[in-house]
Amino acid sequence: MGLNGAIAVMANHSPKLGHTQFGLNGAIAVMVRPSTGSGAAVVVGLAAGAATLESTHGLQATRAVVKRQPDTWLLTGIPRSGSSLACRLAGELPDLVALSEPMARTESVTITAATACDRIEQFVARTRGLIERERRAPSLHVAGRLDDNVVANDAEGGLRRRQTEQGEIHIAKTLSGRFTLLIKHNALFAALLGQLSASFACVALVRNPLAALASWQTVDLPVNRGRIPAGEQFDAELRNVLDRTGDGLARQLLVLNWFFAQYGDSLPDERILRYEDLVASGGGVLFRLLGHVDATPQPLASRNAHPIYGEAGVEALLHALTKAGGAWMRFYSRADCETAAERLLRPDRVAARPAPDPCP
Repeated sequence: MGLNGAIAVMANHSPKLGHTQFGLNGAIAVMVRPSTGSGAAVVVGLAAGAATLESTHGLQATRAVVKRQPDTWLLTGIPRSGSSLACRLAGELPDLVALSEPMARTESVTITAATACDRIEQFVARTRGLIERERRAPSLHVAGRLDDNVVANDAEGGLRRRQTEQGEIHIAKTLSGRFTLLIKHNALFAALLGQLSASFACVALVRNPLAALASWQTVDLPVNRGRIPAGEQFDAELRNVLDRTGDGLARQLLVLNWFFAQYGDSLPDERILRYEDLVASGGGVLFRLLGHVDATPQPLASRNAHPIYGEAGVEALLHALTKAGGAWMRFYSRADCETAAERLLRPDRVAARPAPDPCP
């Protein structure tokens, strides 16, 4: 439908709005969330026109200016879900620049979500200009290039540590005036996804939760301790419940559930990609989403059965995960997790079986 422009509604379900009036005098978005309950926000974006929302159903409404960013994608993912791999794959597409965690996180506890979103929009505009003028941009990198993994493949006397460094990458490829920019930040974009998805095209990556948890046990990152600083900064409820939870694995399960819930509440299914499907398609599911339907698939291998994960107490992880349940069950079944655990615990038996379905 249109009122001097398109009206876009993005939500998993729509609360009853009651009596609503729209007045037209500027471009805005109305974000509606029930004052009680946990329903997903409804974002109504007007390509042209201001909206005044009046409701008799106790709904809270906030206004936000929509500035749809041209040819810009934001990528978020559960930590250790293959988001770095997805970023690297995207960066090899023609007329596309991909950046991994280019924005330094502010430690300020006073910055609001609205201010953070404004700063992200400003960063995108500045970075596009920098790329156009000087063919360089800030990004995490390994020796000047995007890498599939932010941590080393092997641990040396303990947890696997970061191998990336913050700096700049140089863009040697030919770019048009409307090149696509893709920026990856996992927790930051997940925390702000409800707002950011009104201004940007967003995509999220998820992974078999058993494999993700197993990976978390092996890395020297905040998720190893059941914390996610960039997420907690903008979600006080998450921060408070993690503060009250003493057990590290219990905190990890809360963080895992938070990521899956953020994605399920804020994005349509076609914008949520599974790591297993990314690998099985050679990157094809991502290429098609980004509009590169003819891109050549790359040979990729799943790391869900990485040998180092077998040392992570897999049986205890499986028990805790399936007992807790949660938002991950929308994307993976208990059987998926049990299969992932068996592949880690008994790789010889799994290897002797017939070839599995490419999307287990």
